[in-house]
Amino acid sequence: GVLLIAPGATGILRFVGAGHAIGTSGLSVSTRPDGKGGLTVAVARAPGGTTRPQAVLAFPDGRHFTPSETVEVASLADAAAGGGTKTGPTDPVAEAARPDRLDVSNGTPVLDRIIDSGETRQYTVSITTGGVYEFLSEGPSDVLAQLKAPDGSVLARNDDGGAGYNFKLEATLQPGDYTLEVGHCCAGTGPFSLSLLPR
Repeated sequence: GVLLIAPGATGILRFVGAGHAIGTSGLSVSTRPDGKGGLTVAVARAPGGTTRPQAVLAFPDGRHFTPSETVEVASLADAAAGGGTKTGPTDPVAEAARPDRLDVSNGTPVLDRIIDSGETRQYTVSITTGGVYEFLSEGPSDVLAQLKAPDGSVLARNDDGGAGYNFKLEATLQPGDYTLEVGHCCAGTGPFSLSLLPR
């Protein structure tokens, strides 16, 4: 389903059989048990957050990377202006807005999502100064990665080397364009963020 929220308002969701719930980066989410084995979730747009489509993901107890339910969140103002919410396999991240580069210069994490089972996301990484670089993911999705050299050879791979089910890999790189490929370990879907840091 889709939850429409007016600017400055809070929406309420109820998840049956959920032990915890999280929102993607543009949302402020607070949860409380509903006393019936589920959750009541209050959802608002985070101050200064992205205006891209967002989602709340609910998880049963003991499961941390495969949501049992996902609800898209959109602003009523966006819908009134004709933005609305898109339907189809690319929800809730618009295909045109999906990142395809990682930039070491600003250190800002890139937010993305595995939408389709078996999907691999590819990012171009342009290195201008040789050195050791660290690539890592954060979020609830069990993602893995491999880094490819400009000639296509694999320089590094990692799965679960970061916090939780996230990856973390390091590589010594010379100037050039590299490719980071990110996929879900178990053909699942879900959001994640990527960071590229010099060491």
